[in-house]
Amino acid sequence: PRHGEDTPKNMTAILHGYGGFGLMHCKPNYDKLMGFFWLQKGFVYCDANIRGGGEHVDWRQGCIKGQIHKSFEDFEAIAKDLIKKGVTSRSKLGCWGVSHGGLLTANMLTRNTQLFGAIVSEQPLLDLEAVNSEKCQHWTSYYGDSNVPDDWKYMQNISPYHMLEESSKTYCPALFITSKNDYVCPPGQARRMTQRLQDMGFRSTTYFYEFRQKEHGRSPTLKNRAYKHQLVYQFFNFFLNRDINDNVSSAVHHSNQMEKAKTSA
Repeated sequence: PRHGEDTPKNMTAILHGYGGFGLMHCKPNYDKLMGFFWLQKGFVYCDANIRGGGEHVDWRQGCIKGQIHKSFEDFEAIAKDLIKKGVTSRSKLGCWGVSHGGLLTANMLTRNTQLFGAIVSEQPLLDLEAVNSEKCQHWTSYYGDSNVPDDWKYMQNISPYHMLEESSKTYCPALFITSKNDYVCPPGQARRMTQRLQDMGFRSTTYFYEFRQKEHGRSPTLKNRAYKHQLVYQFFNFFLNRDINDNVSSAVHHSNQMEKAKTSA
């Protein structure tokens, strides 16, 4: 809210986070696309300042390998605080992360199924057991080596693909975004996660979109970037506002727009 205004109550909100590699994610900025697709609708957008990022000089070293879960705990704490303060509610709160942030939000899917109404995991690592076999050995110094038993003991607990449970657990709606040309976080990671969730019975709430030209973290054109933002915000708008979207016309509109993003990986 602006200075002097009351804190918004029970609003549709996105919590965005990264928390990795000592990179400063929460820099003051204004994203025009976020403003156009999200803020002007009266919704809320929050950036999470969490351990593992570069906002504090000591945070990176305290959040690597077996301590990575600390950044997940920080992110969960912020989400719970937003709900406790009445800014939003579980069904109206979504989370979005890119790259390491995609691993973060996918862990929100598997760690606490009652905390978020929907998640977006963009260009992520999701199957940490495969980091040695998918041309991403460069990740081992940060996440660990899955071929080392002591490393795998903690890695399997932060690997969303391995944390999926074949049970009666219900997972919130999820959108996985990747790129054919991503050599940092290979597209097979998001493809396998999507396929497994759909095979588990979550076909109607698990979505997947793969860019053909986009590289890791880069959109080659403004049109490409705008399309991605439209896709993400439309996904959140539909699933986080089901109380007001619960009519035939909204459902048809959503189905037509999202069909090209939904696939069996």
